[in-house]
Amino acid sequence: MKKHTTVNAANVTEIGIIMQLCTFLNNRNYIVWRHSNTGTFNAREAKAALVKLHAAVKSGALSEANFSIAIDVIFARCWKKTPGMIPGVFDIVGINLATEKFVAIEVKLGKDELRPEQREFMRRVKDAGGETYIVRDFPLFSHNFRARAEAVAEY
Repeated sequence: MKKHTTVNAANVTEIGIIMQLCTFLNNRNYIVWRHSNTGTFNAREAKAALVKLHAAVKSGALSEANFSIAIDVIFARCWKKTPGMIPGVFDIVGINLATEKFVAIEVKLGKDELRPEQREFMRRVKDAGGETYIVRDFPLFSHNFRARAEAVAEY
């Protein structure tokens, strides 16, 4: 499962940058959204299993020592992969309305690097003529984005 990593004293999180990017681009002739490849957690199923687990511990059918292992098993079973998931899809995907090109943006914080399947996804998007961005810092991205837009407008 992807963590919402905090990397500095300003409390910059991956999800925070993703939200900023979506708002920024959706106000600039793009339609983008957060794409989640992480799957879903079935809380109802987990709750039912935990109730049974509690009863097993209370009745003595499960030792305290195995309790932690049983919880890990329950959580693993209650985590469902996203059907039809494509490994490596970036955090944000969408369309540049001005160019009608697909756009994909991956947020990386700290020392985090692209995984091989993300590199392959980026290659496929670029080969199809799409835009790809790796963003580590929202203020820097927005500054460069505006500068590029102004430079294009001058021609």
